[in-house]
Amino acid sequence: MAKNLPQELIDLIVGDFQTLDDPTGIARRTVAQCGLVCKRWLPVSRNRLFANVDLHDRNMGPFLSIVKTCPFPIPMFIRTLGLSSRREDKSLEESLRTLGPLPQLTTLRVAMDHAVFALNSALLAQRFASISKLVLNNCELRLNAVMDAVSSFRGLESLGIHRVELYGTFRPGPAYKFPPQCRTLSVHLSPDRTVQIFRTILSLSKIPVFSSLSIYGMDSRTGTSFEQYLCHVGDRIHHLRLESDHYLFPAFPGGLCHSTGLRCLDLVFEHDGDIPDGVLRTLPHLRSSDLTLNLLDNYGTKFACSQWELLDQALAGEGVAHPGTIVVRTASSTLVAELPKCMPKALARGILQVVDESE
Repeated sequence: MAKNLPQELIDLIVGDFQTLDDPTGIARRTVAQCGLVCKRWLPVSRNRLFANVDLHDRNMGPFLSIVKTCPFPIPMFIRTLGLSSRREDKSLEESLRTLGPLPQLTTLRVAMDHAVFALNSALLAQRFASISKLVLNNCELRLNAVMDAVSSFRGLESLGIHRVELYGTFRPGPAYKFPPQCRTLSVHLSPDRTVQIFRTILSLSKIPVFSSLSIYGMDSRTGTSFEQYLCHVGDRIHHLRLESDHYLFPAFPGGLCHSTGLRCLDLVFEHDGDIPDGVLRTLPHLRSSDLTLNLLDNYGTKFACSQWELLDQALAGEGVAHPGTIVVRTASSTLVAELPKCMPKALARGILQVVDESE
């Protein structure tokens, strides 16, 4: 956003640093894009600006120049750090040494293809040993490299694998394991890559038990590794988030029925599909009767009252699980206004909530 600001406003924000006289030659606009603030600003402002920092090959140098000359310690405010690089050399190691300690860092996001990641993974694990959340995103990695990283971060509590192109055959070994406190897994991959991840997990000598799972890109066929994982530890999964990459939300014939410990199920609809139909095809496989069912309409689905009426009748009948709460989150003003009228039974039982996400 800073590159679109008037020069006068940028001067007002970063004028105290007189960067035009800086021997490094960093322009004020570049400084502003890095999020620099005046030394008179309160720590709350600094926290807001520097809590989440993304560094890549192009902005690493300017940012580190600011870190070295800034009158307050920027690294003290960084809680989430994103690192992206294509350089197959020691430059990242030198940059991290210049950046110094990050005492408040809890989350590390990494976007590096295999050659760069393999060169730096040991460094990252040593440098950021205390992080609790690791996200691998937008890159190509070998499966063994992923498990190397997971096994190296001993304090890991949450792992995200998002838009990663996985390749290579996983070779199991006793060194590969999830830290015992790692209870959250988020997978945003194509269906076949999701299958790869859970096949790898099931091949470990000690299968990790996740209490919270978020899955995008599902294969609804029976017998997949994801279904096998649900069968293996489903009773200990408390929160499950399923996001369909297709307009028809798939059912899980043999997976959800084993998730008897579910307390919260999120069904996320990204396309103009039939939400009530997706729920109707999912309900028969649920075994937790007191869970919270969140229906997230991220697309703005077309509204058809008759379909919601069918769902209302099914929820009032026998033979299906009866969620303790159904929360519909949507930006559709029509759905917000009309849904309570189409589901009078659920409304009367006090289990229906409609949340307007348009604001």
